Amino acid sequence: MADQTEGRDTSNNDEEAPVPGQARPWTISEMADEFNVSYRTLRFYQQKGLLAPDRRGNARLYSRRDFVHMQIISRARRIGMPLAEVGEILNAYHQARGKEIQKEMVGLSLTRHLKQLQDQSNLLNEQIKETNRFLADRDSISS
Repeated sequence: MADQTEGRDTSNNDEEAPVPGQARPWTISEMADEFNVSYRTLRFYQQKGLLAPDRRGNARLYSRRDFVHMQIISRARRIGMPLAEVGEILNAYHQARGKEIQKEMVGLSLTRHLKQLQDQSNLLNEQIKETNRFLADRDSISS
């Protein structure tokens, strides 16, 4: 049987990969493999309050809720969203009453993040233009 503790599973295990909705909890090894993150990353997210695995001895056992949280965290990190904003999105899912309010709150967070990305993109475009002008003018600069 596979090692279910903090260390990586080094056995040749033919068990199927965990799937959302499964009844049993995910081990740290399964979560790390599923989301291509390190154990340290999972523990860091736990310290930040984004994940709340149960403990059984030294093992961390992740619930369906943790699995869904990691899906959201992974997607948000891919778009460069800061962890504080990710936490706001996760809180929206748990504090808001009704799916429409949840969608509205998440939509506001994502819209705010999109605006930040657009502002950064505009700034980068200006810096690229200025760099190109500087490059074009380099011969006219005397030493």
